[in-house]
Amino acid sequence: MLQNDAGLKNLNGSIFSNQQPRTAIYIPWKCKAHSIAHFSTTCPLRLVQHDQTTTAWWWHELDYLRKVARKSFNKTRTTKLKEGWATYKSHLREYKTIVRQKQRDAWRSYCEEI
Repeated sequence: MLQNDAGLKNLNGSIFSNQQPRTAIYIPWKCKAHSIAHFSTTCPLRLVQHDQTTTAWWWHELDYLRKVARKSFNKTRTTKLKEGWATYKSHLREYKTIVRQKQRDAWRSYCEEI
């Protein structure tokens, strides 16, 4: 018999006894509330701040090319034709080439400003 907790003082024997169903139901909820209280004190919620700056080299055509490559991949994945994979690879190659070019240009312009 546990004497430390006021809610458990009335328990004599098993938690699931038929004599005290209220206390038997009360215990799991009390444990959950206790766990939630400890969790909220040890792990408080906090606001995550996102950096609002944009990428200098990203532009609208890259959005379009990425969307085309993703659509091509999804279509090819479902059909599983070799021609589709060739189309997807060409779209992806074009997208990656332009991304690398824009990143390189942005880095060069940044270095020139210094």
